[in-house]
Amino acid sequence: MNVNDSSFGPLRPAAYRPADVDAKDQAATPRTEAAPAAEHTDRIEISQEAREASASQDQIEREVEFARRALYSMPPLSEERAEELVDQLRQGHYNAPDVLLKLSERLSNEIAPRISEAGGETS
Repeated sequence: MNVNDSSFGPLRPAAYRPADVDAKDQAATPRTEAAPAAEHTDRIEISQEAREASASQDQIEREVEFARRALYSMPPLSEERAEELVDQLRQGHYNAPDVLLKLSERLSNEIAPRISEAGGETS
């Protein structure tokens, strides 16, 4: 069988019946008639829950992008400084509310200008 043989012609839907089919075959095989286009209307309904989930996902994606830009805009840490920070984390230094507040303020003041310069949002 040669797949390039043009005598096979293009593929047709199952409802297609060539003109040379005899009446006996037509009676034995039911034909499907297409309904008028005006009777068929497709509709998609998106629930309020799905809309809220989508909005929430969009917000998460914006926050992740903001964090990614902030991370990439920061200078790299030396190995010694990184070890020092890990030791402080293990000791619980950053669990104190006053330390967390001070740290968040310093990070915001340092990161926000860099994000603004890079063309990102700061909120």
